[in-house]
Formats: sequence, C-alpha cells, structure tokens
Amino acid sequence: MFHMMSTFDLKKGQGVSGFREAMVRLYDHLKSQHLIQSYGPICKRSPDTPMDTDDDRSLSFFFVTTFQSQKQCDAAYDYINRPGSEAARIHAMMMSKVADNAVFSCWSEMAEA
Repeated sequence: MFHMMSTFDLKKGQGVSGFREAMVRLYDHLKSQHLIQSYGPICKRSPDTPMDTDDDRSLSFFFVTTFQSQKQCDAAYDYINRPGSEAARIHAMMMSKVADNAVFSCWSEMAEA
C-alpha cells in the first residue's frame, strides 16, 4: 500500500466542518473512480506531549489517504489536476479553505522480511 499524509492549517474564518464536507465529497468521488483505497478522519494535532517532536512545523490538522500503489496515487493527482473536471472543481473548493502552508508526505509500506 501507498499512503499520503496531508497536514495543514485552515484559513482564518474557515471551520473544520466546511473543510470536512468538501473533503468527503472529493474523496468519495475519487473512491468511486477507483483512484484511492480509503481515507481517514481529520485529526487535530496534539503538540503538548513529549512524543510530538516536530518543532519545524506547527500545523494543526492532518488526515491520511491510502492508495493501492504509487501508480494509483499519481493517477489520482493527474485526475485532480485535469482542467475543468469535477474533481478539479471540488479540489479547488476544498483547498480554498486551507492556508498556504500545507505539507503532503507520501510513503510506501515495506514488504516483511
């Protein structure tokens, strides 16, 4: 499996519920197109524990998206960026709620030895 963690802050005046509504709409659409396997809930960061050691970023929210492979992830990226598509419109609506400091990290699972 291949995963992407989206870490972000919301713009001032934007609430989690409005972002979640747009996110669910986009990710359910991507799932119906077989471009993602699943996505997790929006989570709020808890920086007030010694286990949180990321001092470089103070982003507040994150969620994880799971793909079958990097190929599926890249296909989803291409699909979202197709001008005029439904996915591009929904993605733009979702990202309009996000501050300009979003970070996206991807990784793949390693086979058991």
